[in-house]
Amino acid sequence: MEMEQRPIRWWQMVAAVCLILVGSFGFFYWQSTVNSSFLGDNGAIDGSQRAEAVTTAMNAFVERNHDDYFAYFTAEEYDDVISKLSGTYGGIGIYVTTRPEDKAVMLMMPFRHSPAERAGLQYGDIVVGVDGEDVRGKDLDYVTGKMKGEIGTKVRIEIQRDGKVLPIKTLTREEVSAQAVTGKRLEKENANLGYISISSFNMNISEEFQTVYEDLLAEKEDGDLDGIIIDLRYNPGGVLDGALWLLDYFLPKEDTLLLMNDNTGKKRYVGDMEGIDIPIVILQNDGSASASEVFIGTMQDYHRADTVGTNSYGKGIAQYVIGLPSGAGVRYTYAQYFTAQGREVHKKGLAADYEVPWPENLPLSDSLSGLVEKDPQLAKAVEVLQAKIVAAEQEEAA
Repeated sequence: MEMEQRPIRWWQMVAAVCLILVGSFGFFYWQSTVNSSFLGDNGAIDGSQRAEAVTTAMNAFVERNHDDYFAYFTAEEYDDVISKLSGTYGGIGIYVTTRPEDKAVMLMMPFRHSPAERAGLQYGDIVVGVDGEDVRGKDLDYVTGKMKGEIGTKVRIEIQRDGKVLPIKTLTREEVSAQAVTGKRLEKENANLGYISISSFNMNISEEFQTVYEDLLAEKEDGDLDGIIIDLRYNPGGVLDGALWLLDYFLPKEDTLLLMNDNTGKKRYVGDMEGIDIPIVILQNDGSASASEVFIGTMQDYHRADTVGTNSYGKGIAQYVIGLPSGAGVRYTYAQYFTAQGREVHKKGLAADYEVPWPENLPLSDSLSGLVEKDPQLAKAVEVLQAKIVAAEQEEAA
């Protein structure tokens, strides 16, 4: 990917550098002052007290800021943030969600070649126990935290399937990569259509997507797909570069991928790949945010894909996450972005080309099942994609 920006005059560069230096010095001097101001008479205080004092002071700083996304992370929280972005940690390799109707922790899918896959865990399983503790009614983060741990250690998982609690399974934690991309061919008359779900844009998204896409091609002897559905529902975003890479994968070389405005001026990100020409439909909803909206908006701008679902979330600003010398970290907003044709996303969202609300009488978990018969939004996406394929064939024949 290439980036273009307007020329910067020398005085603008000097001013920007001065602002950065002054801001950085002020921030770190302030943090140092905060740390030292809570020292006891002997020059030290209890670690937990110090951490609590620094966190309180940082949160006060955040409240005085006008940046709604500014956040201070303790060292432990910062490590967790980086782990999620990198997609690698010690665990059993499952993607779980909270089942809306009863808040149960439900398995969506095991990662490929993971301990969970080898143990036979599958979609719809409910996690009811971890290491002898009944976790029914517990918070999702609490349950996933108990399942994660040091590589090589064992964890006992108790699941409920079809209303019955199964015998406890003992799994050995491994280094697993959070599989953000999963895919399959749809069934029966739609078998030549691919369904690819992306749960977040992590730092491995390019390799993950390419692997899944090529696996789908290889499933049939002719190595072909008529079209694909990309599911970005409930995708909160993640790494912005991941969305740009995915756009580059499907748009022609030299197309504008994204417009951004930060403190150095306006930038234009330009694709440098040839792009794959295949009919595409995107699924979106109010859980599709940030990097997801970058992908959705630009694909709409070029009429490269139709979208099905509901209005997206509306987060059109980008943040940096940086580490501090203490091991803690901060997140702050550095830019606002727009779609390739300059449409504003922030606090507005993006309307779907085909508005299909989720029926109130259906469980939300069905929207992640990848099953056409259980998912009316997916069914509509199949209908739209089939029409696009027919139109493309007719245009080629003409």
